[in-house]
Amino acid sequence: QGPHASVLGRKHVPWDSDITIACGGVAVQPGDIIVGDDRYMLAIGLCTHLGCIPSWAPSRKIFKCACHGGEFDESGVNTFGPPPRPLDIPPFDIKGTMLVLGESGKQYKKLMNII
Repeated sequence: QGPHASVLGRKHVPWDSDITIACGGVAVQPGDIIVGDDRYMLAIGLCTHLGCIPSWAPSRKIFKCACHGGEFDESGVNTFGPPPRPLDIPPFDIKGTMLVLGESGKQYKKLMNII
């Protein structure tokens, strides 16, 4: 089992598991991952400050780290506190309508060149 990943579905109802899907806006944002007709934000769920696990605060649409108060917006960009950079993005590939974690596919490589 690897690091905790967060997947923010831009059109889906929240639920919790090892992969967290939470509500978000419908508009495509920079860094969105598109699988079929669905849009997602994908990030490793570890704060880039000291590695604590931020939680999703749906009312504020942010990831909030309880350890030192770091905040990340719904795209994973650090917006407050000590985190020095956005949430890291794990390698992924898109195979048909499946999002496969752990493989460096074409969309992952394209996204990493943008960041």
